[in-house]
Amino acid sequence: TGKKITPNVSLSLLDIPLTNGKDYTISYKNNKNVGAATIVLKGKGRFYGKKSIQFNILPAAVKLSSVKAGSKQLTVTWKKGSGIDGYEVEYSLKNNFKNSSNVNISKASTVKTVIKNLKAKKTYYVRVRTYKKSGGKLYYSEWSNIKMVTTKK
Repeated sequence: TGKKITPNVSLSLLDIPLTNGKDYTISYKNNKNVGAATIVLKGKGRFYGKKSIQFNILPAAVKLSSVKAGSKQLTVTWKKGSGIDGYEVEYSLKNNFKNSSNVNISKASTVKTVIKNLKAKKTYYVRVRTYKKSGGKLYYSEWSNIKMVTTKK
């Protein structure tokens, strides 16, 4: 989003809720960009101690625009993502994506790919997601909507 991500946090002790600002303070580290971020909780008043909790900020998902069938091939088009490193397109003969195959697109400006060497007259399920590399680790978005299409002869 380009804005700081601040997940809601609530604390309790023996099922008694604690109050932010009175019983503890919350601060965040590295919570703006895709990657690992940290919530830091510090006790206040009669409560003491410090606890750090990590959470992941994932890239935004993209929308699958269209999947067009050709002769033993599919042309897949999606909306362009921002602040990402690439896309992963997944396709399968099963709607649960068991035994699926993937195509990795390492250029963020690409919004179309052609998947070749498929079986003729078979129904394929297709979805796409974005990824961003941060701190040597890949962070993936949620999968897009799923489109179903049948290849031609």
